[in-house]
Amino acid sequence: MLSFNPSVVFQNLFPSSYIEYLGSSTSFLDNKISLAAFGCLLLVSAALASVIYLCARRFTYATAGNIAFEGQGPSTFAKVESFYIEMVRKVFQFLHSRKWDFLAAVIVTMLVEPKNTLRAAYLMQVGITNKGKLPNLNPKVLTQEQLKYAPVFLIHGDSSNCGLFGPMIDQMTADAPDRTIFTIDLYSPSGIVSVEEHLTPVLDKVKEILALFPLSARPEIICVGHSSGGDILGALIAAMGEEGLPQPKIVKIGSIFKESELETLKDYPREKILEIVGSKDIFVGDQSLLPNKLVVNTSHLSLLFKQSVLQQVSQTALQN
Repeated sequence: MLSFNPSVVFQNLFPSSYIEYLGSSTSFLDNKISLAAFGCLLLVSAALASVIYLCARRFTYATAGNIAFEGQGPSTFAKVESFYIEMVRKVFQFLHSRKWDFLAAVIVTMLVEPKNTLRAAYLMQVGITNKGKLPNLNPKVLTQEQLKYAPVFLIHGDSSNCGLFGPMIDQMTADAPDRTIFTIDLYSPSGIVSVEEHLTPVLDKVKEILALFPLSARPEIICVGHSSGGDILGALIAAMGEEGLPQPKIVKIGSIFKESELETLKDYPREKILEIVGSKDIFVGDQSLLPNKLVVNTSHLSLLFKQSVLQQVSQTALQN
């Protein structure tokens, strides 16, 4: 059974550059400082969450004429939750305006979805090593059955790795055991996934995947990107077009196309794009400009764990 290692979890939450900044070397993760730092981060997040929540309740009572919380049922809870999310959004905007992007991402994620933050860190620690025996995951040679399915390519976002797609890999494998699934780990000292730094390795991976198929029968690859991994997909479509590769199908999770991007992709069929957004997503929001979208009542990170999202992505990938 896998153990929960705070040092490794902390290391996964913080990119190497921040670890080096905090401790001069990664050796500080080998002692109790890592556990203390991780605990402090949780305590600070919990304290801030409590303050924001109490303010949200107080504001809601004041505007509702001091009616008891229990007596209001779900409607009052929804008001408190909405106000809480809006206040957390203000915290994010404040930190982001001061260029504290990484701190903003970690603190806000913990404020909105603490359980999923820990789950994500655990999945990143585990990676996909425990799935190494799956014949459909990152195969080097395809069987005749595997050649019948379009391949799925999963691209993670900032300060992450392919381990976050563990639940999605399980869902896709359960729905179609012979469907091939490919992953990539995108390294960056800052932990940021960007077009400038990562479009080339992502495009190279696409070429590597398509090379497994006969030249005369290259399929329509399904590219699934979460967060900033989804932000790369517009540039990837353009780059694949320039290379003469088959147009991909795109699934963006917690990521949306900007109007300027859609202008540059005006010849790309909109039905090939599915955007999945969360109504509680502090980072992206749910203001998709596309008709083919799925709005889920959840937040940024938990989009990768929501069963309805996993099923939607899996079934979308099978519609070829």
